[in-house]
Amino acid sequence: MTCIVGLIDDGRVYIGGDSAGVAGLSLTIRADEKVFRKGEFIMGFTSSFRMGQLLRYKLQIPYHKPELDTYEYMVTEFVEAVRRCLRDGGYSRTDSGEESGGTFLVGYRGELFVIEGDFQVGRPTAGYDSVGCGYNIARGSLFSSGRLTDLSPTERIRDALRAAEQFSAGVRGPFVIVSTDRNEPTDVKGSPYIIAADDIAAAEEIARGHGLLKDEWIYAYTGHPTKHLKDGLGIVSGDKLLGNFSLDEFALLTGRI
Repeated sequence: MTCIVGLIDDGRVYIGGDSAGVAGLSLTIRADEKVFRKGEFIMGFTSSFRMGQLLRYKLQIPYHKPELDTYEYMVTEFVEAVRRCLRDGGYSRTDSGEESGGTFLVGYRGELFVIEGDFQVGRPTAGYDSVGCGYNIARGSLFSSGRLTDLSPTERIRDALRAAEQFSAGVRGPFVIVSTDRNEPTDVKGSPYIIAADDIAAAEEIARGHGLLKDEWIYAYTGHPTKHLKDGLGIVSGDKLLGNFSLDEFALLTGRI
């Protein structure tokens, strides 16, 4: 199950993940996110929801001594804290003297790290990486999108997750994306686009033109023949509005950010 995607862009780290919970041939869409912020850190996990819960709510982040560079801190203090957390939480396993945990991505101080099941700490030279069953599909998407200059890091991650969902049975939206920039809002479950058009058919045409799936956008209006904005519409940024909004409608929706 799962696809977790991490990306470094302009000194910030972004991590996105899907919402699938898979057991055999059974699929559940989980409301408890696989990616989250924890202090200065952002994380995204695969392997086990229980592991992710321990990392999010039980892990005690150790003090980063000034004399340790970031990588040394991660492979010593941070990983030792993770080992204790998973051991005390009953998740980690020991086989023939070898301790094992799970796999997750960490963003910290502008760097992206991959924590493997044997607690090694990797640093991707590409500036991005992915874990989970859809990882190779997502990596291919990130490689290709890196050649495009007009995509934001959030759009690149969403495209990678969308590709993994298309070609892996263990990956499903909605998608959640977080950043180490605490001033940047969490892209919660894809924060659907809102489309203004004369009718649903015209809105669907706009959605297709932007490569949006059905669960990634909503039609702005209700009522016929007189249209008015649906109640409860919300966005995290003005670029989530597509189509022909009036100036008053645009001001009303962006004023709620």
